[in-house]
Amino acid sequence: MILDLFAADKFASADPVVTPLPPSMADRLRRLAESHWPGTEAATVEAVGDVVAEETAANSHNFRLCGASGAFVLKRVTRPDLLPVIARQMKLMAHCADRGAAIPRPRVTAGGELVVEEDGQWWCLLDFADGRYFQGRPDEIVPAGTAIGRLHSLLANVPLGLIPERVRPPYFTDEEHDGFGALVSCRPRWPEVFGVTAAAVLDGHWHVVADAWSRLSREPRLRSKPAVPVHFDLHPHNLLVRDGQCLILDFDSVVRAPAAMAVGFAMVKLMKRVEAARRREGATSPMPAEAALRFREAVAAQWSAVAEPADLELFARAEVLRRFLSVCRFILAGRAIVWNGPLVHLAALVEADLIFASPVG
Repeated sequence: MILDLFAADKFASADPVVTPLPPSMADRLRRLAESHWPGTEAATVEAVGDVVAEETAANSHNFRLCGASGAFVLKRVTRPDLLPVIARQMKLMAHCADRGAAIPRPRVTAGGELVVEEDGQWWCLLDFADGRYFQGRPDEIVPAGTAIGRLHSLLANVPLGLIPERVRPPYFTDEEHDGFGALVSCRPRWPEVFGVTAAAVLDGHWHVVADAWSRLSREPRLRSKPAVPVHFDLHPHNLLVRDGQCLILDFDSVVRAPAAMAVGFAMVKLMKRVEAARRREGATSPMPAEAALRFREAVAAQWSAVAEPADLELFARAEVLRRFLSVCRFILAGRAIVWNGPLVHLAALVEADLIFASPVG
């Protein structure tokens, strides 16, 4: 079976999705925003995200408010245990936005707060980021690298009290070793677990996974780098492009992890979109290295501490392999996944060879 490289994944749409809300809910959110953030004066209130049924709209955690004073995102926090994380996150966003980071700016309430409580839930307001998701056009590469480099340059120098508490686990944990073993041992059941077609593709390309695991699972360099504040999920749907500028979304993904992972994984995800766009336009020649080089140089122009190319490649491969194993572990446990399936991450292991154009040293 053929592994589909540089194909569109389930998040390949170009535009953010907003969905109308039931009138009663829209009115409640409008009143809530105006009571805490006077001047929002929202004429329309919509859920941000792909809400396909009206009864599920109440489950959205982000809402767009549009009016004469501008467009905003009202963010809801439903778990009290996450409140300290969100409060620190909003302060960190405000700190970075004030210093030129290309991110949505949090809004302060009339009482000077960034997070407020209402009816047992917590809310914050940010400027709405308008634009299209990163599509891989040549003119998007440098703005994306510039925004990513600038953000990480600022994250590297945040005050101690704003450093994220969450830390990504080192590569690779005992749980991941157990997960890999479980995946190997249930190989005869793959058609039942993954479906006949996916199992056939996985079986035919298992050498890709086995080789990556052999080289990376006990690689000491993966545990030798410090965990610093980074955005660890810089995929195309976390980058909005408009008028030649790139805006970074999803500060929930700002944690402490090796810097090489953040930038290396971003290179895989973004250069995949670049190559997919090139192929849609009819390109048949081998993937050029120029796009990845331009991206890396744009990051480095803003962030002098960006990792060496060999480290970017090493950590990018490790992160792709980790996500492959994570998705497989969920499926083996019988849990539904809303992310890309294992074949997308399997393809990314092969795509990384083409993107970095040289083997891991």
